Amino acid sequence: MTDTKILFKPVQVGCVQLKNRIAMPPMDTNYGNLDGTLSRKHYSYLSERAKGGAGLLIVEATSVSFPYGKISERQLKMNDNTVTTEWHDLTDTVHSLGAKIMVQLHHGGFMAVPAYCGGAESVTACATNYEGSPWPPAREMSLDEVKEVINDFIKAAQIAQAAGLDGVEIHASHMYLINQFMTPLINQRTDEYGGNFENRGRMLREIVEGIRKACPKPFIVGVRLGVVDHIPGGITLEDGVEYAKMCEAAGADMLNLSCGFYTSVNQSTESQWDEEGSRLYMSEAVKKAVSIPVAIVGKLRTPEFCAKAIEDNKADILCIGRQLICDPAWVNKIHFKKFDEIRPCLNCDDGCLGQFYFAHGNVHCTMNPYVGYEDLYHEDNVPAVAKPRNIVIVGGGVAGMQFAIIAKKRGHNVTILEKTDRLGGQMIIAGVAPFKSDLVKGLSWFTSEVARLGIEVQLNTEATAKTINKMGADVVIVATGSLPNTPPIPGVENTVESWNLLNGSVKVPENKKVVIIGGGIVGSEVAHMLIENGCDVTLLEMLPTICNGLEPMHKGNLTTYLNEKATIHLEAKVTKIEANSVSFTDKDGVAAVALADMVVISTGQHSVGTDLYDALIDKDVETYKIGDCNTTGNIRSATRAALEVAYMI
Repeated sequence: MTDTKILFKPVQVGCVQLKNRIAMPPMDTNYGNLDGTLSRKHYSYLSERAKGGAGLLIVEATSVSFPYGKISERQLKMNDNTVTTEWHDLTDTVHSLGAKIMVQLHHGGFMAVPAYCGGAESVTACATNYEGSPWPPAREMSLDEVKEVINDFIKAAQIAQAAGLDGVEIHASHMYLINQFMTPLINQRTDEYGGNFENRGRMLREIVEGIRKACPKPFIVGVRLGVVDHIPGGITLEDGVEYAKMCEAAGADMLNLSCGFYTSVNQSTESQWDEEGSRLYMSEAVKKAVSIPVAIVGKLRTPEFCAKAIEDNKADILCIGRQLICDPAWVNKIHFKKFDEIRPCLNCDDGCLGQFYFAHGNVHCTMNPYVGYEDLYHEDNVPAVAKPRNIVIVGGGVAGMQFAIIAKKRGHNVTILEKTDRLGGQMIIAGVAPFKSDLVKGLSWFTSEVARLGIEVQLNTEATAKTINKMGADVVIVATGSLPNTPPIPGVENTVESWNLLNGSVKVPENKKVVIIGGGIVGSEVAHMLIENGCDVTLLEMLPTICNGLEPMHKGNLTTYLNEKATIHLEAKVTKIEANSVSFTDKDGVAAVALADMVVISTGQHSVGTDLYDALIDKDVETYKIGDCNTTGNIRSATRAALEVAYMI
């Protein structure tokens, strides 16, 4: 096994030494104030990761031309001196904890959202408002505008230096303005900023050179460099290596490599479908061409894997992103050999990506309900109760376990009653479908924490108001979850419930014709599992789309897969189920029949536990419902509800 001590070997970046090889990369949070300044929420979130041991924090994309070029409603700014007070406070905290801090400088180009930019028209290297353009509408920048934006980047770096930061990172990846100039498919300009390779890279080169001249060492000049666009006609790895060499020659102290363009957004953030370290080939190639430190990001999760990447000289610095959102203390837990206490990232992108980009929310975390609320709650400094109470939790799923963990830390006497022979609830079956094994790791963390804290668990125990009364409970938490719906369709008795395929009570068929009624998250994932088992799958969904409720990144992956591998009928209404067929009407109202060796039902869930809750309330027992038994949701909603109620009691 690789010794993880190598992760704590200092590394020199320009004239600055980082205490270890772990950096928190820039990740948009939408935590900033509307005027572009740092909020208290932002300060608490970032300082928590510095406390957790990261050697370098790179603060998220920050506008150099605010409000122009903004990509999010609450994007930070770095284009006037009004921001320096808050940044000084953050920098002082980070430095006091032995870490360094940089800020990523950014302009969205055609990815800017006009509504966030005062209605200003988006700009880019070449006009993208032509008929059939795959890009958001934007007009071509004039030569004067190009020069002005270059100057904006330089001024922003000077402001960052005045605010006490250790450096800046120029965002030249992920489809934003500089990347748009670098990409041959987009940049068809005929002046000195377009055409050949040298001209396409001129904007980036002049920004690096300008900042280096305006902000002498030891101030760090870094580049978030897109080395592969993953689109036809985009930047190739060979191009990326040449851009890396150009950045070094221009005066860059560090490269932070990434990839992905607008139409390949699923390549810019890894999902459960990607292998760990899937981008290391990029840093390996670039390291052979440059002498400055090379950082790499992208689904780096396990300590041993990360240590091996450094040992094998595949990178100098590892940018640990969503894993540090999930567990701010990841670095310290490795340093102090507390590997079993590491809360694993599920790579689900729910909360940290989907909620932010597609639902105008802030960054949160499925596994960690404290994320985004660090200014209100602290996981390792939970307020003790003045008078411990006897709390009985009915249900050992995620909501019940998360509540138990917090309540136990607060000093309560806690007992979990679970009617089955193991803890986990729906999380047990959620990890069965293809590419879902990360959920198994998540479940293991919850059960390990329950054991580590010495929480009493009674398995194979059916809870009733009478048995709970005998236990002398002061408070009862009903976390009994939900169960599958049984739709009122004639012949429904001829079906197999999707949960029974996932829990193993019904054997998963091989090479059979299967009709699945219901194309939500569970139905779609079961379809994936059956197809991988050689089955011919027909999916019947009454809504206009499948995978409804799934985080958009994974929804895109799974929808694409099922569209290729399954027969899908949308807006379908099932009228009758027989032993070997399903009758339905399609979206045009035409009657049809799908033949099947097996019919699987997957039509959602309903809350359970209301009878127990009502019985306890009738006996004047202080009782609360959390998780699915209150409102059906997902892991993130369950852990969040658990935290709120646990702090209330």
